Amino acid sequence: MLSANILSRSRISRIIVNAIFSTTILLISAAGSNAAVFSFLDSLEVLIENERIQIFVLPSQPVRSDGPVAPPSVTTDSATSVTGTNATLNGSANPTGLATTAWFRYSTSSPGTCNDSFGTRAPSSGGSFLGAGTSPVAYSQGITGLSPGTLYYFCAIASNADGLSVGFVLNFTTPMPPTVTTSAASSITGTSATLNGNANPNGLSTTGWYRYSSTYQ
Repeated sequence: MLSANILSRSRISRIIVNAIFSTTILLISAAGSNAAVFSFLDSLEVLIENERIQIFVLPSQPVRSDGPVAPPSVTTDSATSVTGTNATLNGSANPTGLATTAWFRYSTSSPGTCNDSFGTRAPSSGGSFLGAGTSPVAYSQGITGLSPGTLYYFCAIASNADGLSVGFVLNFTTPMPPTVTTSAASSITGTSATLNGNANPNGLSTTGWYRYSSTYQ
């Protein structure tokens, strides 16, 4: 427990101030000559007795003059626009008042928990600039060159001057394209024929058609 004494003209029996993760506290004596500055505090109790202030500070998370030290708060959201070879990764992060950049990592192997070393970084460098606000900001990143019918793991990551944070690991599976079989033509006459085939949609809405020509390609 830390303590400090400074002078005051007031005569007050007891004042209690709670400053959970507060900004830096600056107390100046009535004469203006003495000051006590605390930049590490969780709670603050002020007692004013006999014109003397006693300050008791419980050290906790360090704080800046503009707010608590805190890396971004990151959330990984579900992937969208997933095709056999492409997908869009989504996430959000609260910059907590500092300039923040965000990106993703993805892989066909589960990292267990998110980190900034597994798989592939998206983008390969830099990222989405989220500003320096105090509310969550959504961001997305398209990825290409994926393999159809494959399970991918991914997570959102963001960083500011106070550190790097990660979201939970989520996953998605790229769909397989339809499986198609061409069958022999039937009902063939001199001027007409019926083309035949079948396709397995593999779980996605599928449309089938034919092409034909008098020239073999």
